[in-house]
Amino acid sequence: MFGRASYRVYWWTVGRWLTFLGVIGVIYSLIAISQNLPGWVLGLALFMVVIGLLGGPGFGLPRLFGEGNALAKGRFRFLANDEGVVVETPFGHQQLKWTAYRKAYLDGNFVYLVITERAVQCIPLAIVGDPAPLTSHLRELGLLQSTPRNFFVV
Repeated sequence: MFGRASYRVYWWTVGRWLTFLGVIGVIYSLIAISQNLPGWVLGLALFMVVIGLLGGPGFGLPRLFGEGNALAKGRFRFLANDEGVVVETPFGHQQLKWTAYRKAYLDGNFVYLVITERAVQCIPLAIVGDPAPLTSHLRELGLLQSTPRNFFVV
């Protein structure tokens, strides 16, 4: 939904090697100047500097940070039906069946749908008109449990 991690790692690697090429170009150009090497050698070194130091961050950084925080863009729409929960966003949609959830917790502000020990889907109750049908459906499915005292969402 937000881009594959391998894509970001790939562009970070390309940017890193181009930046390394730029640093080597700086060293090479200092050697070319100090040793009075021919002009084409100095030109090659300066080309390496320009491509490396401008191209490396140009390739790596915008692809890592240029999109901004996707969660801050657009609106999220949660739809709960008999089959599961559908989340519609400007970037796509996701449907999880009720069988994908292991348990559910309810507090004053959110419904926490637990997928794994480290993955929880949070639905704010402020956007739900009447939470009673959702909570009763979660009870019927056997998902709704009392919130443990050591439950933390980070």
